[in-house]
Amino acid sequence: MSKTNETEARAGKRAGRDSFERVLDSRKQPIKGLWKRRERFYARLNVEGVDTRMPLESLTMKGAKAELTSLRAKKQENQLRRETKAPKFEGVRDTYLKQATLTKRPGTMESERNHLKHLAKEFANSRLNQITKERVIRYRANKLGQGWSKRSCNLSVTVLRNLLKFAVDMGLLRDLPFDRVQSLKHVSPRKRLVDWTEVTRLCDAALGNVKKGRLFADYLRLMCLCGARRDETLRLRWCDVDWQQSLLTLGSDGLAKNHESRAVDFSTGLESHLRDMASRRDSDCEWLFPSARSKDGRVHTFKESLRIARSAAGITDFGFHHCRVFFASQCVMAGIDFRTIATWLGHKDGGTLLSRVYARLSDQHKRNMANRLVIGASQGDPEGTIPPIQPLSRDPGAPVAVTRDQ
Repeated sequence: MSKTNETEARAGKRAGRDSFERVLDSRKQPIKGLWKRRERFYARLNVEGVDTRMPLESLTMKGAKAELTSLRAKKQENQLRRETKAPKFEGVRDTYLKQATLTKRPGTMESERNHLKHLAKEFANSRLNQITKERVIRYRANKLGQGWSKRSCNLSVTVLRNLLKFAVDMGLLRDLPFDRVQSLKHVSPRKRLVDWTEVTRLCDAALGNVKKGRLFADYLRLMCLCGARRDETLRLRWCDVDWQQSLLTLGSDGLAKNHESRAVDFSTGLESHLRDMASRRDSDCEWLFPSARSKDGRVHTFKESLRIARSAAGITDFGFHHCRVFFASQCVMAGIDFRTIATWLGHKDGGTLLSRVYARLSDQHKRNMANRLVIGASQGDPEGTIPPIQPLSRDPGAPVAVTRDQ
């Protein structure tokens, strides 16, 4: 056989394997609507006005016929939809970001954009229905190997699921391509309790080493005195300071974490600090922390200032959130009830999160509390001894006091 004829023969065999063939019954008669290519069965139906061949799961003729019957029933009830190719990750990402920007806070969007950049390196050219659970777990393992924290890995998977859910809602994807990925268990380290001396050292270091040292020092002290979060403090305007009612309103722009504003009552220290800041303000500027270089006229971050101040002060583990923990702890040690503190912090749980995460007690405070605890002499025992615990009665008829420990 010549090379030309041999090539044509091979092409014919390949075409025969790749082409659809009618499936015949036991009488060698074609089964209407049932086709086969290679080893897979297909149902041929008119779906939404288009002649469509739909792949079947069954590997036997009997199972394929049952699936075909089921598909015909769905078509009869208008429940059958034509399969379309799922869009690629890269094609949906920009659309998702535009929609999410309308409803999510700027800080959340900044985080999601960063995670989507990393996700794009792995899934950019993949169709959404090809993003399997195994691939997601592999992606997460790679990030752990690169030094990511478990929390960051969990957040990245959450951002990916947000995008996939958006695709389902928009009709770009029929179903989520994988079940929920179990989150990695992690325990965030508890922030240590800083004291006012450290805050003062940082502020003094900033005054001598940071370009806007005075503004940074005002910012740090204000957070320690009112418990505000990092970004909501930067967005404060002078109209948020109510001198008559002695209130500082946080989140009046609707961009707070729970999208609700809250008011912090003036303490002596908070009012004194605000009045000091007001005495140095530019009357033409509405912001507490102005910046002539930004488009909206306010400072957007003090991260670099904090880095320089920490290095100059020799305090390497101080973060902005320490100010919020400091405020909460000082409130607890001052004996203020948890509901009031939770209201100032913007917590809606009445103090549960405060007691579990935020509140810290200094060693000095615990020593002071121990000195207030008096057991013995002042309670009527001249020797200052504690009477022994009486054993329970063995009389079966005597009542028994049941305690929680029992």
